[in-house]
Amino acid sequence: MSTLLITGIADPPRHDFTAAEMSSLRRDGLVRELLPQVWAAASLGDTSELRAVAAKHTIGRALLPRVVVGWASAAWVYGWGTEPCRLEVLIDQSKRTTSTHRAYPHLLIHEVQDPLDRSLSLAGVFVSDPVRTVLDVARHCGDEDARRILVRAFQTPDLIESVQTHIRLGGLYVPQRHRSRMHSRLSRAAKTARLLQRQRAEAPQTDASDQS
Repeated sequence: MSTLLITGIADPPRHDFTAAEMSSLRRDGLVRELLPQVWAAASLGDTSELRAVAAKHTIGRALLPRVVVGWASAAWVYGWGTEPCRLEVLIDQSKRTTSTHRAYPHLLIHEVQDPLDRSLSLAGVFVSDPVRTVLDVARHCGDEDARRILVRAFQTPDLIESVQTHIRLGGLYVPQRHRSRMHSRLSRAAKTARLLQRQRAEAPQTDASDQS
């Protein structure tokens, strides 16, 4: 069954529909798919809170207190990336997850140290905060995905500076073999983001009176 979200609040009313019913609603332009088997009414705004609600339903109540939405999926929650085929969640590496992998086919579970470090609660689900998300994407994602996400993320005011400050203060342990690639990706994305911002600032503004 598919879940249809009709409000963007943390614990919204929900309705279950068959795949055929959802397909019909989509053809009529009444719904859009957020994650596999989680849909939203087309009238709802495209917000981080709504995407977090969709992630919450995908994770399910049993696993929800134990995991953090992370990596490229956290970037999607913030609006920096495309919707994932499988929602990426972080779980403490000391937990046994063999059965969990089988029970949640729509999740991609990464075992990490301190998954709650630099996380926040959004619409009832834990999500890596923007700084950790940027750093995890720079370390773990493929080249093209990392480039696209980081450039989009660095359009967020002051995020570049926040990431740089976190690194300078030694708030991140990165194995030596990953450091060069991570710093290179961050540097290139920051330069591209600043160039785009400068181009937008210098673009001629259309005077409304010119269009009359």
